[in-house]
Amino acid sequence: MGIVRISKLTVIGIFVALTNVDGYAASLTECAYIENVEQRLACYDELAGRVKKKMAEAEQPKVTTREREVIRQQAATQAIGPAPKVDDFTITEIRRNRLKRVTYVASDGRRFRDDSPGRFEFERGDQVELRPGFLSSKLLVRGDGLQIKVKEIE
Repeated sequence: MGIVRISKLTVIGIFVALTNVDGYAASLTECAYIENVEQRLACYDELAGRVKKKMAEAEQPKVTTREREVIRQQAATQAIGPAPKVDDFTITEIRRNRLKRVTYVASDGRRFRDDSPGRFEFERGDQVELRPGFLSSKLLVRGDGLQIKVKEIE
């Protein structure tokens, strides 16, 4: 068998014949002959049925990432509640038991046992802030950034 050569005109004719289903070929061909770019694109959009969908999308307000984050924060605040107020105090006393475990006594009388594996300690008179840690743990944080995991003793 020999090689079959098909001209460009034949390919266009086949395309038009195949796309003539439901009367679209005439519209497609008409759209293709429009010289103005905007009018041609409008013709194709109308042909594809996208005009109504795009019009509806254009009427919806655009939301930026920052606005979306504000909405998420507001939803979280409503679900969880407002962030707790900062709880800061001065360490008035440091106690050590027989096992050399450290307990810090706050200026308001609360006691905190040192649960951190590190060797750093606060000193008497240090101004610290009680912050929530990971998985409901608590951290005492000094102004210079030193933080120690603690457990409140009742």
